[in-house]
Amino acid sequence: MHTTRSIRALLALLAGLALAACGGGGGGAAPPTTAVTQTVGAAGGTIVGPGGVTLTIPPDALAADTALTIALDDAGAPPLPTGLPVAGPTIALLPHGTSFSVPVTLTLELDPAQAPAGATVKLLKTTAARDAWTALATERIGNTARAALTSFSNGVGLVYLAPGAGPPRPATLSLLSSPGDCSVVEGGWCFFFGEALSSRADDPPQYQWLRDGAPVAGEIDKTILINPVAVGDDGARYSLRISTRSGTPLTTVPATLHVLALPPAIVTQPLDLQVEAGQTAVFSAASTSSVAQMLQWKRCNANQTCPADPAQWTNTLGGTGVTYALPNTQLADDGARFALCAGNAAGSACSNPARLSVIPAQTAPSIYDQPDDLGTVAGRSAQFVVLANGGGLQYQWQRSDGGAPFQAVPGETSATYTLSNVAPADDGARVRVLVSNNAGSLLSGTATLTVSPGAGVALQRVFGGNEHSLALAADGRVAGWGANTSGELGNGSVADPAGPVFATGIADAALLGVGQLHSFAIQSDGSLRNWGFGANGRLGSGATANLATPGTVAPLPPSRSVAAGRGQSLAVAAAGGQVRAWGANNCGQLGDGSNTQRLQPVTSNLFGAVRVAAGLDHSHALRADGSVWSWGCNTAGQLGDGTLQARLVPTPIPGLSNAIALAPGALHTLALSNDGTVWAWGRNTEGQLGDGSTTARLAPQRVTLPGIAVAVAAGGTHSLALLADGRVYAWGNNADGQLGIGSNLNGTTPAQVGAPLPAGIVSIGAGANHSLAMDGAGNVWAWGRNTRGQLGDGTRLPRDRPVQAAGVNLN
Repeated sequence: MHTTRSIRALLALLAGLALAACGGGGGGAAPPTTAVTQTVGAAGGTIVGPGGVTLTIPPDALAADTALTIALDDAGAPPLPTGLPVAGPTIALLPHGTSFSVPVTLTLELDPAQAPAGATVKLLKTTAARDAWTALATERIGNTARAALTSFSNGVGLVYLAPGAGPPRPATLSLLSSPGDCSVVEGGWCFFFGEALSSRADDPPQYQWLRDGAPVAGEIDKTILINPVAVGDDGARYSLRISTRSGTPLTTVPATLHVLALPPAIVTQPLDLQVEAGQTAVFSAASTSSVAQMLQWKRCNANQTCPADPAQWTNTLGGTGVTYALPNTQLADDGARFALCAGNAAGSACSNPARLSVIPAQTAPSIYDQPDDLGTVAGRSAQFVVLANGGGLQYQWQRSDGGAPFQAVPGETSATYTLSNVAPADDGARVRVLVSNNAGSLLSGTATLTVSPGAGVALQRVFGGNEHSLALAADGRVAGWGANTSGELGNGSVADPAGPVFATGIADAALLGVGQLHSFAIQSDGSLRNWGFGANGRLGSGATANLATPGTVAPLPPSRSVAAGRGQSLAVAAAGGQVRAWGANNCGQLGDGSNTQRLQPVTSNLFGAVRVAAGLDHSHALRADGSVWSWGCNTAGQLGDGTLQARLVPTPIPGLSNAIALAPGALHTLALSNDGTVWAWGRNTEGQLGDGSTTARLAPQRVTLPGIAVAVAAGGTHSLALLADGRVYAWGNNADGQLGIGSNLNGTTPAQVGAPLPAGIVSIGAGANHSLAMDGAGNVWAWGRNTRGQLGDGTRLPRDRPVQAAGVNLN
């Protein structure tokens, strides 16, 4: 048997006429009687085959040369419809499956003795399955019948419908195709088809579709489309009633519609919950299903490894509805995750997990760490801290100056109370805090602030990143401008703004930590907010995605200091001063003894820290005793320990004591001592150490300045110092004017940043290639590189002298 489809030349007269020999009355050479094979390509061509069959292939119907064959062969051809006598040979077109981009024309010659003038000609073709026949649009031109084909996948037959003499006989129907069963998923569609041929051209078939024996209104074509199909359609039986005006109607065998239900779909996701211990946690979700479904709430505890598919979690007891109630929650339930799974005969679906947070039930507050007396110097900040138990705690700090009665300090409602830029007038101030919840209240002990003469450290209010700037406003908001591709500004966007914008959802920031492309803010309650570039887990959120809107670093105890480098992040716990770190760790810059990057905070073995600072790939911590510790990369001596050896754990810097502030650059570091002197070490290729040379230093070297310094800042390869009298000095790389001295020449010794920078600068900061300052009125000044608007002056022009940032005031 050929693997091809056949074309049958079927010649029949309803009047019972016999078919004459193939060839017709055209005269000329007789057509061949054997198989004909001819190669046809993109140019097209004509093949004349046996029985007078002609195939005309137009140009571009075939993309490549193809050997086409016309042969006499009836293998595999289905029987003709009942009542039509066979009258001719079977013709096969090879190869089977050949398709044409442009329709080809099949022409069969007619015998005028068998098909007189006025006789209608119909060409039939087999269906793709070769089990039934359907009529083609046929054109009769003289003694030929023509039809268009687009592939060799069908068989074709020819029928003459001749007008009879005398009264017409009743039309006889010949069934060409019957509808077959259809299976579909709900929401899809089904297509049924049937066709018959009438023996009389003037009495064509008429169609009416029946569903379960009843007529379907309006469905009077050969086809019926059911779209969309519903579960209620399952089992419906469709048949086609075919009739003529003069003959006897027929009805096809019914075809059955089989509808498969869809699995359930979760339409309402459960939400995370937070409850106090002892309360009832109620989760709710919803799913839809067109058939009966079963619901089951699943649970996975915090101390378990939870499979990604909640269907594999543990069944909850009684959790078989759209809500699940967990009564009398315990602290052991904290962190458990819950999901609703729904199933039916077609499949199942589970909701997203919802997390349960259980906090201790409120009890009367108890203070276990009272605020301590603090001593500082003018210009520095002071932070009082209270630690208490009780659950749902609220705080209100109170202050007394000069022996006056205690008064509530507006806005100071967290566990910490920070005084920025302490002045001599603050000396002797007494503070205490009222701790309360629904179960009661408790007043802490009194702590006294002592302010000694001295420069101290100016609170940093302006910060630079790679190509962006951030500033801490007096009201606790965080302003930003410049590059924002990775969400560096935290305003919920990744577009560079036209002017300053504020970080979303931050209204009580006390301190900032700004890296190349990511940043942190410590809020008044010691919690840590994060935003910006997230690669290597540097945001501490447990993932590596960027955050354009501030998130939260958790789990993490209240922090007192935070820092961000290129890929690493550091924080100091408010209680105990333990250093925690997360993010990139290729050189050990996390200080946990490994080179493994961390997506969430890990602890180091360093306690007693009060500040942390981060360079490109190296890290520092300042302890309360004034000692400085370092770890991470050390290719240029940036750790300051006298070697070029990288350190996986914190290592003290010999000979450096009484430090009160740190400022790492890319590969160098600055330190400020409590006597107002500045020290520097590390790479010095651009003169960034300020010692008059370009020689790297493996240990701290003093920078000569014309006064007492109260702040230091380091950019990529340049350095800044703020003196107690409000003057700013700069040194190092000046390719973009970042020294603010009116030229682009590097400086290996400190030079004063001149006009128009006003007198009385109170804060400084540095980005990779730009510098920032804040004056006493709260105005921000900037100079250096400005490719992304990081200077905030409304342009992208570099500035070698300070310009005022537009629309920014931090007071």
